[in-house]
Amino acid sequence: MIKLNASVIAATAALILVASPVSADDLDIQPGALQGDFDDLAEDLSAAIAYKSVQPATPQGLIGFDVGAIASYTSVENEGAWRRVTGENVGELGFIGLAASKGLPLNFDVAAYYTVIPGTDAKLYGAEARYAIWDGNIALPSIALRLGYSELTGEDDIEADALSYDISISKTLPILTPYIGYGRVDATVTPKGSAATTLNEEDHDLDRVFLGAKISLAIMSIGLEAEQTGDNTGFNLRIGFGLYAAVAKPFLSMWDALSGKADSDGPAPTAERRREMAAAVLMVEVARADFDEDARELAVVRQQLGKRFGLTDSEIDKLLREAQQTADREVSLHRYVETLNDALEYDDKIAVLEMLWRVAYADGVLEKHEEHLMRRYADLLYIPHRDWIQAKLRVAEQAQTTPSEQG
Repeated sequence: MIKLNASVIAATAALILVASPVSADDLDIQPGALQGDFDDLAEDLSAAIAYKSVQPATPQGLIGFDVGAIASYTSVENEGAWRRVTGENVGELGFIGLAASKGLPLNFDVAAYYTVIPGTDAKLYGAEARYAIWDGNIALPSIALRLGYSELTGEDDIEADALSYDISISKTLPILTPYIGYGRVDATVTPKGSAATTLNEEDHDLDRVFLGAKISLAIMSIGLEAEQTGDNTGFNLRIGFGLYAAVAKPFLSMWDALSGKADSDGPAPTAERRREMAAAVLMVEVARADFDEDARELAVVRQQLGKRFGLTDSEIDKLLREAQQTADREVSLHRYVETLNDALEYDDKIAVLEMLWRVAYADGVLEKHEEHLMRRYADLLYIPHRDWIQAKLRVAEQAQTTPSEQG
């Protein structure tokens, strides 16, 4: 039976930063409970047991993992029904337990948790699979599809399970990753024991909207999430320890650089090599800004690298490959922009800006995401709007393409 007492809610509230009194002691279905009241109770319970990921859309990556604690609070909207069915005052439902997640190849992630209402026999198991259909980059967010399943067991009078599916979007920033999503919850709540002779199971299909943020601090992360599932409001907290994308990517880039140096048995990259890499990485990001790394755009990247830096085909192949790997792993490309700011005169930065515009126009269409990224690059390179527009028009005229916006 579920025993909801002050100590249980206090433990959950301390974790999820929500303080709310609960006066219920036991959850036993009373003789003579009505089906309508059980249906209302089932709706609240469906919202409470729906899988709580408390994770952004951004994939963790092959080496990413997380192990920690999770806690959840869900409001009860049908207190009268709970009182008539159980004989107790139930104002909210809370769970607390352990959670773990692991990144897999190809932008897949898996996760699971085991939670309880402390001091009771109630157990809530859950698992999910998530696929990032777009990994995101410096300009664009990550987008993921998620399928989750959870099951409530251990109770004498009630059992329940829920299937949830959603789509979410998140933007990885240094340390912070905010996210928002929408989905559905399909839950079944079934009476057990003697209650099953007078009550039927209830199914509830609920809309779920959620928003939250994940804070990554070295090997520690804190996830905070608010949700609305049907009429029920919920708050979730996840505290974990592991290796996270927002922290791991810069270290992976450093490792690539060190590995590359070790493989070549040569000195550290020269200033010229750093400029070449910076320009290549920025052009790769422009090519990806429209969600499609078009072959025509990559051909222009190769052409610009050869023309600007006098590289051979084999040198271009190696540089482009390294630039693509770097763009895959970097959270922020500001340091590459700073490399150009430190090394180039103003006219040379204009020349680099024109290189970027040529990549954007390579497929004959200037997408709004590409233009947004170009504005950001101009700001970071300290290029005034007037010169940004003039560079855009020069390249557009050469490409015989009409700009989508004149500023």
